[in-house]
Amino acid sequence: MPRKYRPGKTRSEPDYIDERHRRMLLRYAKGEAFAVVAQQEGLTPSYARTLKNDLLKRPAVQNMLREIHTKANELAAYGLQQALVQAQECIDFAIKLENPMARMKSTELKAKLAGLLIERVEVVSIDISGALQRAEARVLSMSTVSTPAIEAPVRAIDPAIATGMYYTGPNRQGDPLGGE
Repeated sequence: MPRKYRPGKTRSEPDYIDERHRRMLLRYAKGEAFAVVAQQEGLTPSYARTLKNDLLKRPAVQNMLREIHTKANELAAYGLQQALVQAQECIDFAIKLENPMARMKSTELKAKLAGLLIERVEVVSIDISGALQRAEARVLSMSTVSTPAIEAPVRAIDPAIATGMYYTGPNRQGDPLGGE
């Protein structure tokens, strides 16, 4: 059966964004997680993933998000030029106060902002298995050392303690600490 013509935009058209989707996208553009926004709108997590993928493919949604980000950047109005000007003001102030450390740090900041100085982070993997094996060997060698100087006096005082035999009278019930 042929579809009836409906004036206006339908869900299948790429420019269609209903009010619910618009609210969700505005919150998403503010930085909230889409899954959380969708859940608060009453959607299931699986449908939220599908909807997010579908919405972000639409040109109208892409344009809307691009406009929001552009306006946000204009409102922020803090960019590289302003940061460089402030760094230069810090350098001038450090020169005025004759503070070499502040001047050096301000110059370093200005170089980083200009892209002249790049910090590199190096991750080095360390193999500690050899050190761990040596430590285990030391511990094991310490535990096997015989201590006759300690064992002889203990045997002389109470042979039951040295042999592990404990008094099992009516109060002890076989427990070395006297419990039950």
